[in-house]
Amino acid sequence: MANLHLIRDICEQKGITQKSLAKQIKLSQQGLYSLMEKGSTTTDRLEKICAVLGVHPGVFFDGPEDNLQEILSKKTDENLTKLIENMEARIKLAEELNEERLRTINLLLDKQK
Repeated sequence: MANLHLIRDICEQKGITQKSLAKQIKLSQQGLYSLMEKGSTTTDRLEKICAVLGVHPGVFFDGPEDNLQEILSKKTDENLTKLIENMEARIKLAEELNEERLRTINLLLDKQK
C-alpha cells in the first residue's frame, strides 16, 4: 500500500492546491481525498500525480516521511524534464483548442454570409 497521504504534504511544499491537482489529473476533489485515504490508486493515475507534483513515484513507497524534505529538495533533471514535457503538452493542447475555436468561428461567419 502506498503512502498517498504524502500528496497533501507535497502539494503544500510545492504550492499546489489539492483542488488544482485533482483538476489536472481529471479527478474530483473527493476522488483525490478518497485515494489518499485508501492508499491505493492505478499506476496511470499515480504517474499523472507525480508528473504534476514533479516527484518520482517511489516517493510514496520509499520509507518514512522523514525523507520527504530531502526528496522534495532534490530538483533532478528528470523531474524538470517531465515538468517541461507536461507543460509543452498542455501548451500544444491549448493551441489545438484555440485553432479549433477559430475554425468554428470562421464556419459560423461563413454561414451568416
